[in-house]
Parts: sequence; structure tokens; C-alpha cells
Amino acid sequence: MRIEQLTSKYLSMFKSIIQAQPERYYFFQLDRKIYPNIIEIQLILSDSEQICGMIGLYREWNSIRIAGEKTAIEIILPEIKLNMGEIIFPKDLESIVLKRMSSPYTRTDHIRLIYNERSTQKNRNLPNNIQKFTPQDMSTIQSVLSRADPEIWGSYIPKFDENRFWYGIRNNQKKIITVVGGWNECDSTFLICVATDPDYQHQGYSSILLKSLLPYFMVDSKQVIVETLVNKTAARNLYAHLGFTSIYEYIVFHVNMK
Repeated sequence: MRIEQLTSKYLSMFKSIIQAQPERYYFFQLDRKIYPNIIEIQLILSDSEQICGMIGLYREWNSIRIAGEKTAIEIILPEIKLNMGEIIFPKDLESIVLKRMSSPYTRTDHIRLIYNERSTQKNRNLPNNIQKFTPQDMSTIQSVLSRADPEIWGSYIPKFDENRFWYGIRNNQKKIITVVGGWNECDSTFLICVATDPDYQHQGYSSILLKSLLPYFMVDSKQVIVETLVNKTAARNLYAHLGFTSIYEYIVFHVNMK
């Protein structure tokens, strides 16, 4: 068992295992495309030269992502430096990672859900009730997000670039009341946030927004992916109602480095 940098030598193997196990390794491929100058990917190779795990180092963000077969991670983990402010790993590796933790930390539990219903009636035209937002709307969107869920989005700064999209609904006074943001990559649509202004919550706007957009997203995507915290029951119920299914749970340790 050894660790190797992802180079052209292993690129074919890298792509093959992501195709075979997307729920485990999808985000390594996604981040490699979106943040090529930030992420450094290392492969955990078995004695038979098979990929049995991956490590993603985001030095600029002081973050590390670990995923792979439990037996392989248990063997190789002592060689991995966990002196990062954020450690991301799947739920089944919790007991292994805990053995290595020496600094105080807090944790958040996350769940990834997927929508890939092939029976969806696709629609290449943006629904009339949905608006595509522009860079000029980013400050308003930031306000909606921070008010909707300060715990998650309180310090988040939404960005607008060629990789990201922002859609939503305005009321009769042109005020943005609900918003969804994300990007399209690797044959998938990934939703980074779904939020409704607190003054308009519990009126079905998030459901209307997503129900209207799913046929639009599925025109060019094989699947729509969204994540939320495990304890966000209302969000999980909404996604389940719309046809999303749970495929992956992971944990983030937020480490006190002092």
C-alpha cells in the first residue's frame, strides 16, 4: 500500500474508478475540474496497483478530503498529515479518523442526495416563473442566503462566473424571495444552495422553484446532486418529496488549530 500523486500515468485508472464508484469519488473529479490550481489529488494504491482510496489536499483552504476502502484507509492513515483546519471523510471512516484526532474539533454531518429520474419530462426552455440572475443580483442573493440560514450561509459570498448559475423567483415587487445556485459539470448539475427569504418560508416556494427547474436541468445532465446537513429535516423532506434519494453521508471535522 502506498500513496502516489495523480499524474498522467494514473489518469485512466482515476477516471475509471470514478465512473465505477461515483458516490465515493465524484467530488475529486469535480474539484479537479473547477479548482485545478487549489486541489492536489493523491491516490492510495494497493500492492496490485489498484486505486483503493484518494486524498484531496486543499492547502489554500486548509482542508483535506479522504475517501476509500476502509481497510486501505486504516493502513495508510498514519502516513497522512491531518494538521488541517477541516477534515472531510465518509461516515464509515469515522472510527478510524477519530483515533488520529488530537486537537479539539467540532463536527457537522452531511448527506448527499441525487435526482436521476429518467421519466422526467425534459424542458429546454427556462420556465416563465423562474428568473436567471446576473452579477448585479449577487449582493441581494447573499442577503437572502444569510437570512435564510445564518448557520450555513452567514459568511458565504456567492460568486458569479462561467461555472456557476443562479436562478430564483421574484415577487410582484421584484424582490428575490427564493434562490438556487450551482454549476453544471461532469454530466451533472450540482446544487450548492437552495434558500428562501425568511418572510416567505413555509409557503412552498423552494418546492416550486426546484420542481420547475428539474426538467430544465435534466436536459443536459444525467443527474442533479444536492447536499444538506443531516439535521436539516425540512430540507431532507423537501428533496425526498421531489424524488431525490440519499446516496452518501460524510462528516466534516472543524479543527481548532490553536
